[in-house]
Amino acid sequence: MTATYAIDFETYYDKEVSITTAGAYAYLRDPACEIYMVSIVGPDYEYVGSPKAADWARIADARWVAHNYSFDGMVVEKLREDGVIPDAVRPSDWNCTANLSVYNHAPRNLGGAAKQLLGLDLDKGMRSWMKGRTWQEAVAGGKAEALMEYALLDSRACIAIWDKYAGEWPEMEQWYSRHTISMGWRGVPTDMAMLETSIAKLQQAKWYAQTNMPFYTSGAKGLSFPAFHKCCRDAGILPPASTAKDDPECAIWEAKHSDIPWVRHMRDWRRANVALARLLKMRDRTRADGTCPFNFKYYGGHTGRWAGDTGLNLQNQNRDVLVYDGDSGFTE
Repeated sequence: MTATYAIDFETYYDKEVSITTAGAYAYLRDPACEIYMVSIVGPDYEYVGSPKAADWARIADARWVAHNYSFDGMVVEKLREDGVIPDAVRPSDWNCTANLSVYNHAPRNLGGAAKQLLGLDLDKGMRSWMKGRTWQEAVAGGKAEALMEYALLDSRACIAIWDKYAGEWPEMEQWYSRHTISMGWRGVPTDMAMLETSIAKLQQAKWYAQTNMPFYTSGAKGLSFPAFHKCCRDAGILPPASTAKDDPECAIWEAKHSDIPWVRHMRDWRRANVALARLLKMRDRTRADGTCPFNFKYYGGHTGRWAGDTGLNLQNQNRDVLVYDGDSGFTE
């Protein structure tokens, strides 16, 4: 019977240096991202500490599981690049207990999964405390032992979920889980010339739209609410209850008053802003080989469907070509 080992890494993160901001591949290659700890739990080996001191050969050819294989598997490949994990040290197979958990209708996060599937309460406060702190700062703050114990408890919970529920996870579903992750690692080819041209056109569209919005101000929403409400009063119309880009009532309001030029420009600015943000993320995440890695969540919805992840949802891109023509706005 193949031995199974749970593996969990701890890495530096803050508001800017994060998977959501950069995607896992670029995040792990940020100079500020230190892979400072690994915890390994299995039938005959338990270790927590620096990845450089782990006995990786001891778990070669065994099954490895992680409670976010999509990330932890990429960490392993980064450590191979750095010469920390020998290239010859490979698992017999990898599996993801986060995906196993959601298949069993439990939360994806380890704390929620452990609570529902094992009846365990995991204190995740240590992870929150480490935000913006390095391993050296944890040592200086007297938190080293608490952090190591936190990491070990996570790996123990991970392997306990696997041992208890893996038999209820069909082989085909396990294949879908692994394939979804490896597909994202491979990424999609990016036409950088077209991408740069599209970014430039969207930046131009945003600029033109905002110069024709009397209430424009820099920021995520692109408008000053007092000035926006004054424009509505001057035009004799009621402002929408919400200006959120995904609010259907606001979309109805924009369509109803599209005969007013600044309403059309406001709609165009928001549309250009959303499309531009997506393309900038694709550009920033595209690797030297011209591929853009991405993440899908296996069983991302209660129906079992896939869902986007890490701030770049390739399932939510424009199907048709967008054309922008000043006052005429966007057409497809």
